[in-house]
Amino acid sequence: SLIEDVRPDGVVVELDPERVIRLTKEGSKYPEEEQLFGADFLAAIDTAKGLDIPLFIGDEYQKETRERFARTALEVNTYGPGGLIAALVSFFFPRVHLDSRNGTAASS
Repeated sequence: SLIEDVRPDGVVVELDPERVIRLTKEGSKYPEEEQLFGADFLAAIDTAKGLDIPLFIGDEYQKETRERFARTALEVNTYGPGGLIAALVSFFFPRVHLDSRNGTAASS
């Protein structure tokens, strides 16, 4: 694996702490070939652990994310108008991508 080849000073997984715990508990129940979701994260966690490389969690708790969103969603400074419009367009029209920098649209 890349982690084994490079031997980094640390490994970051873009998961919240609760998901790491849930994934490692669930992952121990199934053989690797039967792991449906998160096998790549689990492999990185296991490899880092096996090589004694520090593991860093790259996301915050889901509760913190939801609370921050609720607290800041309606603040004008939170989202620029271009980014907010682009997010809304992509939500309602998933095949249209709006460039928030110049307002141009592209279909996929």
